[in-house]
Amino acid sequence: MLLVNDETEYALDASAGEVIRFYLTNTANVRTFNVRIPGARLKLAGRDHGRVEREEYVEDVLLAPSERVVVEAFFERAGAYALEHRTPDHTYRLGMVRVDERPVGRSYAPEFATPRRCPALAAERARLAADFDRAPDKTLALVGEMPGMAHHGHHEHRDGHGQHAGHGQHADHPMATTRDGGSRSPSWSTPG
Repeated sequence: MLLVNDETEYALDASAGEVIRFYLTNTANVRTFNVRIPGARLKLAGRDHGRVEREEYVEDVLLAPSERVVVEAFFERAGAYALEHRTPDHTYRLGMVRVDERPVGRSYAPEFATPRRCPALAAERARLAADFDRAPDKTLALVGEMPGMAHHGHHEHRDGHGQHAGHGQHADHPMATTRDGGSRSPSWSTPG
């Protein structure tokens, strides 16, 4: 069962020429959603961190679990527009936007037609650009073993013994090492 705003048959009424801003949050714990509204023009306006540097027109929006996006939809003509989640094998209807001919009080179509830019984010990216090609100060290698998982991944051979390489071995792997030979922390391991 898929819910939108706690409803299995989500419905929204709108007017022709209206721009609606959707604040989408994927509250599923493992499912990724590919959301679209066929027939409506969509513009990506924001993500988890806030505004995007440059708004862009999109056909659909992909949301990972717990991810949030802000997308604007322009409904130019009257009609019924499906809010959908599309997978490679199936399209699921999440809801419906019913657009009628009644006049909209104020249309934001002109603003929608011009993708906005955020000068503050552009300046921040430009400030960081000098570091993009710089060599890293430190390189870390993170290794972790899970207690109680010593037998996970073992492969049984004819004699009933044997291990898959890398599993069940408790060598002194560093949890964090630095390229310049800095301090090392011991890895987590199962008692042995």
